[in-house]
Amino acid sequence: MSSSALCRCVFMKLFEKSSGSLKTHRVLSNSFVRHFRNRPTAGIGRTYGLTGVESSRHLKRKKEVKNALLQENISCYDTLKFKITGYDIVLVESFTKIVHHLLQQLNYKIDELYAEPTFEQHIKNMKTSLTANVDDLPTVYSLSYHTRVIKITDLPTHAKPVLIHMMMYFVPQSVTFEISPFVEADEEKRHKKRVALQKAMEELKMIQKA
Repeated sequence: MSSSALCRCVFMKLFEKSSGSLKTHRVLSNSFVRHFRNRPTAGIGRTYGLTGVESSRHLKRKKEVKNALLQENISCYDTLKFKITGYDIVLVESFTKIVHHLLQQLNYKIDELYAEPTFEQHIKNMKTSLTANVDDLPTVYSLSYHTRVIKITDLPTHAKPVLIHMMMYFVPQSVTFEISPFVEADEEKRHKKRVALQKAMEELKMIQKA
C-alpha cells in the first residue's frame, strides 16, 4: 500500500471517530445527561435554580402572632415610667440593665433612660435622746439612695402584668421598682435643686422690693 493510500485510510478512520463523538454529544445534549470524566452522573450534584432559606417555626409563629395583634384593637398606655431605687448602686445598675434588655427584646418603644439626683435617708435613734424634734436626734446611719428611670410609650395593657411578674423574678434584695404613669412633676425631679441658690435669690428679691 502506498503512502497516499495509507494516509487516506487513517484520515477516514479519524473522521468516523470524530463524527461518532459528535453524534453522541448531540444525543447527550438532547437527553440532558450530565457527565463527569466521561461517566454519567445520574443527576447527582445538579441544582435546579436557587433555593431560599426557610425560616424556622418559631419565627413563623412570631410573625403570625404579631400580625394577629396588629389586626386587633389593643388598648395601650400613653407613657409609663419604670422607677428603680436602691442604696446599692451596683445592684441598681445591674437590674436597670436587665429591665432595659428585656424591653428591647420584646420590641417595646423606649423613649429615655436617665438617672434622678441621689438623695440621702438618715436613720436616727430615739432611745438615747428625750427631745421630740426629729432634727435634733442623733443619726445612726446615713444611706444614699440611687434612682434610675426608664420611660416607655405604647405599652399594651395586657403586657404590664407579665412584665411585673418577670421583673419580680430578677429583682435583687434592697432594690425596689415602681411602674406608674409619667407626669410633668417627674420631669422636674431630674434637676437637682440648689437650696443655697434659692435662698440667695429670695433674699435678693426681698432687697429689691424694699
